[in-house]
Amino acid sequence: MEMKFDEILNATREWFNNIKSNYSSKITIEIVQNNDVMLHVFFETETHISELIVNQPYFAPYRYVSFMVMDIKQKLPEPVFCYYDNDLCTASDIINKLNAGIEATLL
Repeated sequence: MEMKFDEILNATREWFNNIKSNYSSKITIEIVQNNDVMLHVFFETETHISELIVNQPYFAPYRYVSFMVMDIKQKLPEPVFCYYDNDLCTASDIINKLNAGIEATLL
């Protein structure tokens, strides 16, 4: 059964609130947008920057969720983790991938 956008947004927002509570001393968090149609957040450490986007794009390589982690220690930053959801992903699948992305951010 395909997940509805509101279910994905709510599950992702709950995940984000947990990350904010548990990792605020290790990660700088910048909320770009957090409303009924989008969650857009940057996470930053000394060595990595991550971007989470949850929305309903008109055209994108993902269904609702994009999570990218960049290594900024390098002269030219390079991606070390990238996740795009698709029509088969459950909320649990998405949260597991977001956890992997946050772990990559903390390396």
